[in-house]
Amino acid sequence: MKRILTLGRNCSEQMSVNASGLLVDGEAYFRAFYEAAIRARTSILLCGWQFDTEVALLRGAHADRAGGDVRLLTFLNTLCERNANLHIHVLAWDYSFIYALERQWLQQAVFELRAHPNIHFKYDNNTPMGASHHQKYVVVDGELGFVGGMDLCEHRWDDRRHAVDNPLRVKSSGLHYGPFHDVQAFVQGREACGALVRLFKSRWRDAHHEEPRIRLPRFRVHRDFQPPELVAVHARRCAISRTAPRCEGNPATCVEIRQLMSDAILAAEHLIYIETQYISAKSVEEALVHRMLMRNRGTLDILIILPQHPGELKERFAVGLAQSKLLSLVREVAQSTGHHLGVYYSAGADGGEAAPTYIHSKVMAVDDRFLTVGSANLTNRSLGVDTELHVSWENDPAHPEPALTASIRDARVDLLAEHSGLLLEDAARVFGPMEGMVERVDALARGGGTRLRLQQDVVAPEDWLLPYVDIDALTLFDPDEPTTLDEEFARDWKDLWTDGLAALTRKLQT
Repeated sequence: MKRILTLGRNCSEQMSVNASGLLVDGEAYFRAFYEAAIRARTSILLCGWQFDTEVALLRGAHADRAGGDVRLLTFLNTLCERNANLHIHVLAWDYSFIYALERQWLQQAVFELRAHPNIHFKYDNNTPMGASHHQKYVVVDGELGFVGGMDLCEHRWDDRRHAVDNPLRVKSSGLHYGPFHDVQAFVQGREACGALVRLFKSRWRDAHHEEPRIRLPRFRVHRDFQPPELVAVHARRCAISRTAPRCEGNPATCVEIRQLMSDAILAAEHLIYIETQYISAKSVEEALVHRMLMRNRGTLDILIILPQHPGELKERFAVGLAQSKLLSLVREVAQSTGHHLGVYYSAGADGGEAAPTYIHSKVMAVDDRFLTVGSANLTNRSLGVDTELHVSWENDPAHPEPALTASIRDARVDLLAEHSGLLLEDAARVFGPMEGMVERVDALARGGGTRLRLQQDVVAPEDWLLPYVDIDALTLFDPDEPTTLDEEFARDWKDLWTDGLAALTRKLQT
């Protein structure tokens, strides 16, 4: 077996880590961020697709024990009031009007009016037309890092039970929302987090043509920090991979994550485990089909965990039809070549009607020797147009470390235990062995009594359109490279929009 991670091909940096692992679901990640932030000495860097100033970081008993306001902006203000040396930089996507109803309005004005002077908020609009800044990561003191699919915003918090009725799963407005699953990676160490700091500085500089004044502690200060509820990955090294579209300051598109996903799929000998919000990428389809057509390679078990349906109406048409086509083709190839494909969603019930858990995570594991977690869905745009970021771990096939193999397997089993509702000891028996995995999971899903459901039993409302729609034409909504439409006009329009918001902000201040 060859190594999957290759510097300069599918990752930009490979770094040593002191500790690392997964934070599964919003309760674990929000709490870990809170615990790390209260320990911050000089610097907190927040980079994301979305932030909400009123989102509660802690809920229930954890909030009661905090002894203070746990809403994001108020919490950050309190940290700066207590520590004059602490500076917090926030870099948020300057979002498209398409998402206006899903966002906190006039967020820059809120930060400028209500935030402590040591909190520096900027929008990032350095993306091509039609693209989004989708990287989601946090760095504390250049030593603690969080990377994955979760933003510090509304509609992301849930605990691992994913109960249908959970009074704590509520927005600041009081509106309840359904079960929600996601995963964030945690890394500890100066070398690994230094790469994240450099990435943050680069994005801030390219978006605003100024150097952020980030001062880090001279010595390690968080040597003993470990987040509560961490699912440990016992690795000595990790890697960072990006999607970075060509734009100002970046003349060539970087598609490391696209290459990483393809290389991982093609390297698989026994098992591919995927959690993703969407799966529509042509490169992923080609890699799966190509690997299954290799006659001199072993039989694969391929498990894919998806939402029951791909999001709101706009996502269903932009991605859903292409996803249905991809899954149909991959299923057909698997049946004709003897490989085993299982596509599932998870639904919980509290004694009443079942409610599907919305899968927002972006995870891939291969043969229990490779694991990647990040922000990129398996769509064309995530692998070629939007900015994305992944952290990956790999066991060197030439010098395998049993502890790393065991921890990747344990992380996969842990995730499947949550999706199925099985106790960990039962999950280890069912999901631990790689061989025959799809057959066992199919039997669970068909037998009932667990949360897992067969995705192929679900017909999306829009699937009837498949025979009548040219799927390739839908790449307008899910492109695999930045648009070539009048980019100068697009930049001028974005500048006009930004200037208008700035003028409105000044007006509000006066």
